[in-house]
Amino acid sequence: MPVDCPICSKPLVEGASACAVCGFPVALAPDAGHLSEEPDTTPTPPERGGRRGGPAARTVATTRDPQADLCYRIAGEVRGQLALVRELGADTSEGNSDMRQAALTQADGRVSEALSLLRGTLARAQSRTRDLCARRIEELEHRQLQLTQDGVGADYAPAFLTIRERFETNDRTGAIELLRTTEAEVVRVESDWRGLKGLLAQIDQLRTAIKAAGKAIPEVESDVSQVRSMLGKPPVGVATLDSAAQTAARALMLLHEALPPLIEAELADHAKLLGSYPTDHPPSRRARSLHGETARHLRRGRLTEATVSLRELREVLKTIPPVPVAAPAPPPEAPTPPSAEGEEPRAPLPAPAPPAPAPATLERLLLRARELAARVRSLPNDSEVAFEAAAEIRRATELLRARKLDEAERTLTRLMMTLSSEPLAEG
Repeated sequence: MPVDCPICSKPLVEGASACAVCGFPVALAPDAGHLSEEPDTTPTPPERGGRRGGPAARTVATTRDPQADLCYRIAGEVRGQLALVRELGADTSEGNSDMRQAALTQADGRVSEALSLLRGTLARAQSRTRDLCARRIEELEHRQLQLTQDGVGADYAPAFLTIRERFETNDRTGAIELLRTTEAEVVRVESDWRGLKGLLAQIDQLRTAIKAAGKAIPEVESDVSQVRSMLGKPPVGVATLDSAAQTAARALMLLHEALPPLIEAELADHAKLLGSYPTDHPPSRRARSLHGETARHLRRGRLTEATVSLRELREVLKTIPPVPVAAPAPPPEAPTPPSAEGEEPRAPLPAPAPPAPAPATLERLLLRARELAARVRSLPNDSEVAFEAAAEIRRATELLRARKLDEAERTLTRLMMTLSSEPLAEG
């Protein structure tokens, strides 16, 4: 078996059925070996018994076919174009099949037909490379437009122009290399923008919550304006997005520091309002559940979820009708002291003062703490609030021991709101 392929001159792998480069069948290699042989100029020795001084011995020489040389050069160009097609992510099975067909045709001695096949394959490969590159550029232009609509000043027009110019000057390898570099840059910018976009969405949500509480943080507003300004100045690259992300992270940190006290104060006001409703008041059941949900999110540091629950809680509270209050009974008429005969009637005695409201006594708070502790023990084993509720019970107990009755009452009220949305354990 020949060592090299007669078509592409590449080494043939032992045991293979075809050339790994051009696909030429190994079985036909001996028959096509003469196509790559150099001209043989070795003189033929004279026959024995020939006469001295007879006619000169004829030199047998073989000449290389120019069409075979042209086939070889065109086949190399086709392989280069197919490699570019593969780099652009397209299938090259059709081109490889055409190359094998041309090799078989050339081995059969039909060199002109093989040359025609190779020229057609080369033209199709060049056209496909151009179309694929144009399609990839159009996709990148669409992605750039999407970034621009999102407020990111991305500008890759100079790179697109250079790619097209290189194609026009037949520098296809350089054009595809620049195309792949530009694609990698666009992918990184899109990835960084998705992360920054999520930060800005959180910041806008928390800013809305701050404004609803009647507050404003000038540093946050300044950082957000700076980020928007950086994104709006093309060209925006990876370095610009990194700097903008750092500024946005600083604004988010300021919001995380300022918002929790405001939410806690508002939850305390809502807890007082919900405490004025009866325990079995159906219209306030949803509000109690949202109150506990907001408190849980706040304790776990989920400010975004806490603001969403708090906004929904405000809307639910607006729909709860006020509890009708019975009109107070008129105070009893004070008795008129008897007057002696012949005296002026005396003025009635003043009505007794209403009794002062009973303070929050230790016994009443202890009773509520015991009831809530029993409610905590009845929670399901896999309940996510059972551990936190137990910690609240311990905190309230410590406050009662220290005779801080007002703080203990607020803690127990908050715990009652939290537990109102939790189901009891079955069995």
